[in-house]
Amino acid sequence: MLVTTGYESSMEEAESDMYTVNRYQYTALTVYDITEREHPEMTGRITQEGDYRQSRKNGDYVYLLTQYSPSLGDSFEDSSVMPLVNGQKLAISDVYLPDQTSQPDYLVASGINIQDPENVISSKAIVSGAADFYMSSDNLFICNNNWNDGKSSTEILRFACEDGEITAGAMCELPGFLNDTFSLDEYQGYLRVLLTEDSNGESNSLYILDEDMQVTGAIRDLADGETIRSARFMGTIAYFVTFRQTDPLFCADLSDPDNPQILSELKLTGFSSYLHPYGDHLLLGVGYEAEEETGSQTGVKLSMFDISEPSQVEELDKYVIKGASYLPSDYDYKAILADGEKNLIGFVCDVEYLVFSYDEEKGFQNLLTYTMSDCEYWDDDASCRGVYAGDEFYIVSQEKVLCYDMSEEFTLEDTLNF
Repeated sequence: MLVTTGYESSMEEAESDMYTVNRYQYTALTVYDITEREHPEMTGRITQEGDYRQSRKNGDYVYLLTQYSPSLGDSFEDSSVMPLVNGQKLAISDVYLPDQTSQPDYLVASGINIQDPENVISSKAIVSGAADFYMSSDNLFICNNNWNDGKSSTEILRFACEDGEITAGAMCELPGFLNDTFSLDEYQGYLRVLLTEDSNGESNSLYILDEDMQVTGAIRDLADGETIRSARFMGTIAYFVTFRQTDPLFCADLSDPDNPQILSELKLTGFSSYLHPYGDHLLLGVGYEAEEETGSQTGVKLSMFDISEPSQVEELDKYVIKGASYLPSDYDYKAILADGEKNLIGFVCDVEYLVFSYDEEKGFQNLLTYTMSDCEYWDDDASCRGVYAGDEFYIVSQEKVLCYDMSEEFTLEDTLNF
């Protein structure tokens, strides 16, 4: 499958010698049969109006998600408010409008069978701003943040996704706001949600909801005065970080949906803005170091935690890049490469792409430092990515591809300039 984005334009006569140009953004999903690798064959293509947000494959079914911005004119006739899927406007009955929304954008979702990719099974559009959503193997959860009288709340809508069909389900509204979509996770039919509440000074809560979006259990009033900075759910265990001046890493037991419990709380300087499992008993944290007294950031920090005993989480090692202040991964987690099996950690930090490994005796080891050019940094630093194939490690940017031999201590082998 290949997902691409583009623009389509058309012209129509508005009045004598005057024409209106219609231009819209679309996302295309193209399916190829690669049985013969040297001669791939296109088997189908669908287009969906809007900017690409995400796609998920579950068996033979793919769900395509785009963000559609309606165009409002002086009248309904001059407006474009219904997104197109395969050139056809969605039916009004397939558009959902929450009770409250501050954003006019739609999240458009379509289900497709890759064995019959020309035909869209189901499409829905939700007026939500398309800011925060989470998709499990069975459901799509769309979050809409509301503000009333200085208080925030999050409305969560559940849409069941089965065999390409997208069906509206239940909804709920909880106090507080999400840090990001890692603050949501579905496990064995229960949705777990982490929220920062701001009604009486910032505090944090963890909620567990059933399939009807009813709260079965909760832990409230955690870490008053702090905000959630990162989270990672791993089966029946949740790890999450809050921060104001120091970084408590919480570990919670969610095995009983009616009675979740905090198992441990590890206080550290700074905070992790991203958490990632790193092998069987390790948890990687990427974030920032900070002064203990003031909370002022002093650099970028890598942390490795031992989570073999959830009730006794321990920081095994940390590596601080002093003076560094910017991680594109704060806004796009895909900018981080973290592979415990290959023992590789890669990410952009300020103007450099860095690669690390981790050794239980030596701790973090810096394997490669690549300084980006001005064009690479200013064009789109978050698009500078690291990938590997066999013993080759590639740094890919909009300007070039660099190939390093990992078996020869990351020796530069080749460069492809665009």
